Amino acid sequence: MSAELWQLHQTEILKSTSVPFIISVTGTHSRPELGKLVADWRDKEGNPFPQADLGPRRMGVAFPLEEDGRLKCFPVSWAEYSLMSKKAIRDSLPESERFHVLAISCLARTHDGQFVLSFRSRKVSHYKNMYHVSAAGYLDLGSAMASQSSFPQLFQELEEELGVAPTAVEFCQQLGLCRHAVPDSAVVEICYFAQLKLTADELLDRAKGAKDGWEGKVTVCSAERALEELKSKPMNPAGAATLMLYFQV
Repeated sequence: MSAELWQLHQTEILKSTSVPFIISVTGTHSRPELGKLVADWRDKEGNPFPQADLGPRRMGVAFPLEEDGRLKCFPVSWAEYSLMSKKAIRDSLPESERFHVLAISCLARTHDGQFVLSFRSRKVSHYKNMYHVSAAGYLDLGSAMASQSSFPQLFQELEEELGVAPTAVEFCQQLGLCRHAVPDSAVVEICYFAQLKLTADELLDRAKGAKDGWEGKVTVCSAERALEELKSKPMNPAGAATLMLYFQV
């Protein structure tokens, strides 16, 4: 992998393997100092975190990763993640309390060999006006705990962002694991590749009605064009890592 590309896209490849990751949910992970910060936090109007943000909502990942390839995961609240995303706060905490949240990113290829990219809208919270791969999202806590897998989230994101039903996916492959190296970020993403049964025209037609289509403008391109975008300008860190893993650059 090119160090220049890592720096350009502020991403770090943690694993380069197609071996499936096994999610091991270990239950409550003690975070007393972070809990105090959450309790003391106030917004500009002096309001604490709303109650809805205090309950388990995302899947946290502890570091270092397990030697056998497992992801040591545990439930975390949105409030905890919001504070953990701030580098200054993260660095102030004991290493035993630090975590990243788990998400997935997927690069899709159409039946006629075109790669699906998304140019992120100015309406999204992060990485506005940047290219990303086809679909992405945080791992849903409930489905991950029930299935011990990230595959349900993969199919959900493909359907919500591209309008692609699971039956339209020919096969999917796990490419590896990456970490956002942006200072104020605490996200680890499982990178996937999905081969679709749809042609480029069919995919674009379905994407028009996708539930989360507002997040970015879907486009299709050749492998050469995808690599050109990867090498020329900053992309979403996980999107760039997924492309780097797939094309082995």
